[in-house]
Amino acid sequence: MPEKVNLQRCTICGNFKEEDQTWFLMTESCWEDKLNVWKWNQAMAAREAVHSLCSPRHVRELIIHWMTTGCLHYPFAQACPNLTSFRPKSRLGRKGHEDQTSLPYRLGEIAVDRDAVSRILVEDPLSLTTLLDELMMTLEQEVVEDVESGLLNDVYLMDI
Repeated sequence: MPEKVNLQRCTICGNFKEEDQTWFLMTESCWEDKLNVWKWNQAMAAREAVHSLCSPRHVRELIIHWMTTGCLHYPFAQACPNLTSFRPKSRLGRKGHEDQTSLPYRLGEIAVDRDAVSRILVEDPLSLTTLLDELMMTLEQEVVEDVESGLLNDVYLMDI
């Protein structure tokens, strides 16, 4: 079993990230009611306010949670000190230095009007499905591209 000390955990399910898995990150701007979804970046994932998510489905779940509660604290009933255990504060990578090899890549941003969202959730919550479906397609494409990239790397290594 791999050492889990330096690995991230999914905000939703608590699973540990393994190196070959495609994960996502999420950040919020409370003052602007904006939510950002990022491609996985190890250095960014180590920041305290960044949420790690193991699948497009869990990204969707946290977005819905954010839209309905106004915050990313998941589950909202959990005490805040336990939430930080999923996000280590160290910016050091596995080799003991900060990972600056790649910059974070934003996959999407959602900005909402809280009054409008509250009204939509009461009147027609299914109307948000279009927005969420578009985001899901983008995230699922990222997973497919990462899998295909990994397969190409495996083929290359077998040719050597």
